[in-house]
Amino acid sequence: MKTAAIFPGQASQFIGMYKSMYEKYPLFRSTIREAEKVTEIPLTRYCFEGPLSQLSRAETAHAAILAFSVAAFRVYIEQSGIEPAFCAGHSLGEYAALVCAGALKFSDALELIQVRCKIAEDISERRKGGMSIIDGIETSKVQQQCYEYRKQGKLVYPACINTPLQTTVSGVQSDLIMLEQEFVAAGGKTTPLMNSAPFHSPIMDDADMMNKYRDYIQNIEFSDFAYPVLSNYTGRTYQSKEEIVSNMLNHLIRPVQWVHNMKYLIGKGVDYFIDFSARNVFSIMFEQYGIENKICFGMEDERENFIESKAKSQSDIIKDFVQQCILLSVSTPNACDNSEQFRCVFDNGMVILKEMYSKVDVINKRDLAGKCISAVKEILCAKKLECAEQYLYCSKLSSKIGLLYETSDIT
Repeated sequence: MKTAAIFPGQASQFIGMYKSMYEKYPLFRSTIREAEKVTEIPLTRYCFEGPLSQLSRAETAHAAILAFSVAAFRVYIEQSGIEPAFCAGHSLGEYAALVCAGALKFSDALELIQVRCKIAEDISERRKGGMSIIDGIETSKVQQQCYEYRKQGKLVYPACINTPLQTTVSGVQSDLIMLEQEFVAAGGKTTPLMNSAPFHSPIMDDADMMNKYRDYIQNIEFSDFAYPVLSNYTGRTYQSKEEIVSNMLNHLIRPVQWVHNMKYLIGKGVDYFIDFSARNVFSIMFEQYGIENKICFGMEDERENFIESKAKSQSDIIKDFVQQCILLSVSTPNACDNSEQFRCVFDNGMVILKEMYSKVDVINKRDLAGKCISAVKEILCAKKLECAEQYLYCSKLSSKIGLLYETSDIT
């Protein structure tokens, strides 16, 4: 089974989202608590109790969508042991994809989207912009009509090319309303995105704000990808972590090439799509692409059926994890010039890892993971690896079983 992890974007929030998962899985709860600590936003209260007016505020909605998507993915890895062949996120969802692929720290992503929201709010207030989804009208016709409007001095742009029959447009509100009316008259359906800035359009291309965003992104330390991530801007996978800064900047001002993203995944032989939204956000899109093998992991019944029928056993998941620890300990470069000292540390670490492998059905998973990661860290330290490299390796190992090295007490 070749899977793709698909993450939702803005406007996918609602009161009660992911509540069953929050109540059932400790890992999910700890992830949301982490997000609340970073953002200082009471996400659980707003997501489960409201009011909707507060949940719909951009800084709340975007933080909630990112945090709950990452939490759902962690639970997916923890419970299924099935790693994705690709990660892709729609619009805001690309940030979740980067986090879950290990390229961007969760805490950095949360802070980054708060900066993004403030920039967007400033631009939107000054330029009175917004977004609207157009359904039932061919994308080429939407693009052409936006072009005709711009020739008349109006500001409307295709912002998300979702399917051949669904396009999200951004623009100045007064011009958007006129465009919506025209498409409704032509038999289409329009859905305005409340409290949205005109993302993915040149309206967001404010020099001062873009420089501010660039400066912030350039101060973030990115890591290599554990899984390939598709870029909304290019329509293909990131080739390296060095592309993240330019892609994220273009992500604000250029359209989301979702059609290209989906065609890429299908062309690469992905045969199972995991929707990490809370209620089948991608169902219409999947249907239009002829995708039949898919689940919405945020829906309790679909999630439980998937785990029961497709997931690896917990024993196998943990055995795979310990094997990865052993492989990493053996294969990483060794810069230690004291072979006797290194051999002592290495042999001791191997004894611990092999012991943990024999006890996967006896020891609590978190305790076992803690012992394994500690043994690996000792070996990496003895090999004289830089602290940043040690962190990267340990973080990626932890993520294999749904734990996050940066947030857990596995040190």
